[in-house]
Amino acid sequence: MNIMKRSYSAIILLLTVSIGIFVVNCSKDAETPQDVGEFETDTTTQTYAIKDPVTVTDTISYVLNEAMTRLRYKDKSGLYDNEFEYYRAQNDFDQYLNTRQMEFAQADTLTFLEVIEAKLHEHDSATVDLYIHYEGPLGDHHQDRDTIVVYYHDGRWLKPTMSKIEEQLKWEKTKGGK
Repeated sequence: MNIMKRSYSAIILLLTVSIGIFVVNCSKDAETPQDVGEFETDTTTQTYAIKDPVTVTDTISYVLNEAMTRLRYKDKSGLYDNEFEYYRAQNDFDQYLNTRQMEFAQADTLTFLEVIEAKLHEHDSATVDLYIHYEGPLGDHHQDRDTIVVYYHDGRWLKPTMSKIEEQLKWEKTKGGK
């Protein structure tokens, strides 16, 4: 029982760390979040992706699930691509991978992320309530509820892991690298 508690805690920690990353092209005309659309099953990974996202909620859900699927295949470049511009200008991909937080990021037991609601904040950020669905060590299904913040920046939705919006705004103000 104690091993399961430690496994459960480790999974929660890793998911919380790795959720921070996600890019998406967003439909600018969809202002009101709506319920998640129709799901399709990817039989190779047993994850779920939304067909043809049309609302902001669908788009955010799509990008979160896409990033988690890539991470599950040990592809962390999707996480790096979802960092703010200033961070990528200051840290190359190898430096990013060598940070302790990225070194241990994984999503091997995650099955999908279910966005419950996305509350928009003047179309530059959103607070997202979601369920994290994953399989436990014995193959049983578990879900945890979480709330995250995503940012609409430079024409796409981001859920950065290492970078911060405040630093991006400072960088833009000083024309860092532009």
